[in-house]
Amino acid sequence: MASASSDVPRYPDGVPAWIDLLTPDPGPASEFYADLFGWQIRDVDETPRPYRVASLAGADVAGVGALDIGNPGWTMYVRVPDLEEIERRVLAAGGQVREPAHEVFGGGRRSRFEDPAGAVFGAWTGGEHEGAEVVNVANSWNFNELHTPDIAAAAEFYNAVFGWETTEFVPGTWMVRRPGYGDHLEQRDPGTRARHEEAGAPPGFTDAVGWMVEEFEGTPRWTVTFAVDDPDGVAARAFELGGSVTTEPFDAEGSRVAELADPQGFQFSVSRYGVA
Repeated sequence: MASASSDVPRYPDGVPAWIDLLTPDPGPASEFYADLFGWQIRDVDETPRPYRVASLAGADVAGVGALDIGNPGWTMYVRVPDLEEIERRVLAAGGQVREPAHEVFGGGRRSRFEDPAGAVFGAWTGGEHEGAEVVNVANSWNFNELHTPDIAAAAEFYNAVFGWETTEFVPGTWMVRRPGYGDHLEQRDPGTRARHEEAGAPPGFTDAVGWMVEEFEGTPRWTVTFAVDDPDGVAARAFELGGSVTTEPFDAEGSRVAELADPQGFQFSVSRYGVA
């Protein structure tokens, strides 16, 4: 595998770049995920509310912050060049601004939004912090899914906000693509597209930035999935640490997946691609 080029930005505009858990009680939450995934936790002081950054072998993977009111849980942030423009697009497309633009650690700024169906997501711009420094390896961020009852409406909204395109993958599941992202990955890590093709990925997969799942029950939401080596073992460990297993480990589309909740009830998933 070719080494990644440090001359190419880690995340181009329009691509999810960061995730964090916002909760009224970030201390115990940090301890839970540190125990579960082996993360190291450090405090950062540049934000208006307490905020911690989790790292894996010295590389940042996620944040854990304090949130007193309004939409706690895991949030996905998309890298953008202009937060105010994104706010205008969200409002014009029928969404809402839940957390106006404000400064965060590393000199960046962020906003949190709600799409017309009620799913929460965020946007991030500027600053020294580019986003997650390692992804798709065991105990790090893997991908996000939007669970919503109206895929067509969701596709139209996110196309208007971020320019994303949506293609049906299998019945009930759609692939979300940011056109040109594959070219960016090729610059940063030559051979990415060929490796995806060799693994049997569908056309356009190298441009993929997420998934949409048609779901008529429950609250529309963006979910977060972490890559792990042993979903069954992680599910058992989450239960030992006071969390819960909302869906027992199962096989799906070449992956082994478990759906979990931490002790505060915030949901997340773990996944291993391929056969152990």
